[in-house]
Amino acid sequence: LLFLQFARGLVDGGAMPRLSRYAVNRVLTPALAQEPRPVGWYDAEDGERNFAQQVAYTPYTSFANVTGLPAITLPVHLTDDGLPMGVQLIGRPGGEATLLAIGRQLERRLHWQRRHPPQW
Repeated sequence: LLFLQFARGLVDGGAMPRLSRYAVNRVLTPALAQEPRPVGWYDAEDGERNFAQQVAYTPYTSFANVTGLPAITLPVHLTDDGLPMGVQLIGRPGGEATLLAIGRQLERRLHWQRRHPPQW
C-alpha cells in the first residue's frame, strides 16, 4: 500500500507535473532488470520471497503499472542464449497511440520480425 501511495503521489502531485514543464513525452527504461528467469525460479511456497523476486526482476514495469501510465515493452536484443530482452517506453496519460506508433517504427528499424529463437 505504501508503494502504491508513493507512486500515485508521483503522478498526482510530484514528478508528473514537474515533467510536464519540460519537453518529456516519454521515458525509456529497460523492460527487465535481469535476463529471463528459468522455469521454477520463482518461489512457489514463500509469498514474501516470491514478491521480492518479482520486484527484483521487473522493477521498471511496476512503476507504470501502479501509476496507470501507458507503457509498451519492445524486444530489442537477444541474449547469448537467444532469449529476448527489451525496453519499456512510458508515455503521458492518454498517450497510447504515440507509444504504439513509436513501437512500430522501432520494430521496423530493428527488423525484429525476422529474428527467431535458434530452435525455430
